[in-house]
Amino acid sequence: GESPPLSISGTVRDPSGASAAGVVVTFRPGHYMMAHDYAEAMTDKDGRYALTVKPAKHGPFILWSGPVDHTESVLARDLKKNLAAIHEFIEMPTNIDLTLQPGITLSGFVKDTNGSPVATGLVGLCIRSGRMFTPLEPQPIRTDAHGFFSIPALPQGRDYGFVWGLVGGITAPGYGSASAYLGTNDSHTNHYEFPAFVLRKADRKFAGQVLDHDRKPVAGANVWFMGQDQPQMDNFTQTDGQGRFAFDGLCDGRLKIFTIFSNG
Repeated sequence: GESPPLSISGTVRDPSGASAAGVVVTFRPGHYMMAHDYAEAMTDKDGRYALTVKPAKHGPFILWSGPVDHTESVLARDLKKNLAAIHEFIEMPTNIDLTLQPGITLSGFVKDTNGSPVATGLVGLCIRSGRMFTPLEPQPIRTDAHGFFSIPALPQGRDYGFVWGLVGGITAPGYGSASAYLGTNDSHTNHYEFPAFVLRKADRKFAGQVLDHDRKPVAGANVWFMGQDQPQMDNFTQTDGQGRFAFDGLCDGRLKIFTIFSNG
């Protein structure tokens, strides 16, 4: 049967040692087959929090591919005071007390190739925990009318990235994507502003046909594309009865097209 939920509780204090009320506390799962779900709570007036960590829901068949990292973490963020604390672990604890420290605010602007702000930008930030980059929940953060975004109260001295291919990167409807990385040495500060992110219009189309070794059309083949600064969404399709496929909304630039087919 399904494993019962687990509970993690504790107290969050500010740098002076006083109880920190109204602080967002999150559980961030690791990368492994039976990892738990993301969970979130807020500290009460005494700085106390309680997280209910539930096993991730899976279907009857579980397939895991990619690297495995059992490192999980609890992250506390005082968004108003730009304070943060993080505690990483492998064996699930029942109690974690955290002391907030000065955090870092990450900010930047998103614009198009004409220099106009992209007010519909979606900003997906990832933070390294253990060996892996994992998305900072909840996602995504949206740019304002000036194309500006600001993400406060993150732990200093960590690796951060707007990572293409994860629930991350800089995207916007009708545009391509952008990525960036901030290393540990550069995040020992209370504020870091990234160079402007420039998104290209996704106004191109691409079509083709998949043939087998006898040059006969292959119906139902999976086709997807990748490419630097290309859109991250809607990059997957299947061929029709004539083996043909088409993508709308690509950017001008280099593409890698992949296809795979299994007949059972």
